Amino acid sequence: MKTAIAGLVLMLSLVMFSCGDDGDGRGPCSDFNWRSETPNQIVCPFTDDCVCPDTDVCCVTVEQDEFSGAACTPLASYSGLAFTCDGPEDCQTGQVCCAVLTAGGGSSCMDSIDCAGLDEVVLCRADEDCGLQNCLPAEPDSYFEGVAGYCD
Repeated sequence: MKTAIAGLVLMLSLVMFSCGDDGDGRGPCSDFNWRSETPNQIVCPFTDDCVCPDTDVCCVTVEQDEFSGAACTPLASYSGLAFTCDGPEDCQTGQVCCAVLTAGGGSSCMDSIDCAGLDEVVLCRADEDCGLQNCLPAEPDSYFEGVAGYCD
């Protein structure tokens, strides 16, 4: 497994609740499945509806390697981890949703050849999104648990 996934688990480990949370830490996100596409939306755990419209990004704040909040907001007004996609359905044909798991990271659509760094991972919904790799669910207790997958 890429070291990037381990970084995502460490960086975005969650043990807190948010608005709309039903006590299981997933709140309205329990209505989502990592295999289900979310066109025209970005899954954004720990926000009221668990999704942002595609006119916003899912902005995740991390302080001292700990999750400290998430919000749907225009990209220009945020400087944290900005997720602009959560799977290939948000990208143009031939592109992948690439998550960069280091400071200043987030996710964006790009050519698959450009998403190959040790701190990068392709977000997926099915094995066919991953070329020769498999699409696996996000790690338990990670930010995207149950709502996104990654290629490994």
